[in-house]
Amino acid sequence: MGVAAIVYPIFILCALLLLIIPVVMGIYIYRDAKKRGMNAPLWTLLGVLAPGFIGLIIYLIVRGDHPDLQCPACSKPVSADFSVCPYCGAMLKEKCAQCGYTLECGWVVCASCGTEIPEDQRRAAVHSKGGNGLKWLLGLIIVVPLTLMVLLFAATCLYTAGNAGCSLEFHQITKSAIYESQTEILDWISDCDAKGDGTYALRTDYSMGAESVTNLLVYRNDGYSEVSTSYGGGGWFASPELLIDFYVPDYESDLDYTLVAFEFMANNDKDTTVSFSDYDQYMNQSALDCKMIETDALDGLITDIFDMDYAEKSYDDCMYSIEFDESMTAVYGIGTEICKDGTLDLGNASHAQSADGSDLAGDCFYFSHLADLTATEYTLVVTLFDENEAEIFRTEPVTLSGDTEAPLIYFFLDDDGNITYK
Repeated sequence: MGVAAIVYPIFILCALLLLIIPVVMGIYIYRDAKKRGMNAPLWTLLGVLAPGFIGLIIYLIVRGDHPDLQCPACSKPVSADFSVCPYCGAMLKEKCAQCGYTLECGWVVCASCGTEIPEDQRRAAVHSKGGNGLKWLLGLIIVVPLTLMVLLFAATCLYTAGNAGCSLEFHQITKSAIYESQTEILDWISDCDAKGDGTYALRTDYSMGAESVTNLLVYRNDGYSEVSTSYGGGGWFASPELLIDFYVPDYESDLDYTLVAFEFMANNDKDTTVSFSDYDQYMNQSALDCKMIETDALDGLITDIFDMDYAEKSYDDCMYSIEFDESMTAVYGIGTEICKDGTLDLGNASHAQSADGSDLAGDCFYFSHLADLTATEYTLVVTLFDENEAEIFRTEPVTLSGDTEAPLIYFFLDDDGNITYK
């Protein structure tokens, strides 16, 4: 069970609790105002819509002039001054047996003649409709905020624990990145090809201090795909999660397979849950079955790949960054293509966009590709897309190299409002 499966329901419960107070307050005010003969709909709207509890406070002050007394015979609302119910004619107050003076509740002797009043005549005939509604409402006003604070504190702890202390690095590589001495991995790839099209993975787990490390080598032999990921470090009640997504690129590739190396680290002693999904060309998602084998064969290999220790194979990291001026509000996506000696290096094309789907004004993106330094020249072409994924600009080829100096391509609008770069 992931962190999201715990945290999101807590936030939903908090939202529901926030709705409970105005709903219960509206019900109480409506019923109380109605039995007091007040304008129930108007006072309900005032109590619910007024900010904070201002409406409720005003109502509780004003309602003092409208006692909630009722006739014991017909249950109609009556006033404390009434001696007789105007609706049914029932006597609401006793009279002195000596002089006939109207007696008030609680009198011991008649105020007119001084005659002692019998015990059974000292009680009021009318009575309050009463109820514990106000007590329940005030209790709810106190309990709900306290409950919200506890739930939000728990959700914050879970969310923080689930998203801090984890990191992921991965590279899409070619089979040539595997050393010839790694016979176990090369044999595994051959076995996968012999089994037919599918998704296969080797997995190695180990601990490094307080962190758990998961190394993966994922191989798909049913065509070339781009890869994206999402992940979380888990928490007190959740395991770390790594979700690997494959999607069809918007270009043709000479490669007929996908090979990706992952290193996932989480500050959590629970086993990492790894899942796979597939996106078709229409971005429809489906779960992907992966035949995973746990092995020690990846020990050292993933580190070598990420250190780009390919001296014998002449591989290095080709890096660059793309930054957008604040004026670039029409751009919503980036596509990059790298050409090797004038030919598109199909394993090194990528696409990027804002995480929340907004425009890229003011954003900066960093890219890193595995480059074959035996190539005479690497060139980069950047394509910009609008919010409808339509191409709006394409650069001229920009020369790249495998050195550590990562070039920056800066996009902005010129004086005429046209897209340009430097």
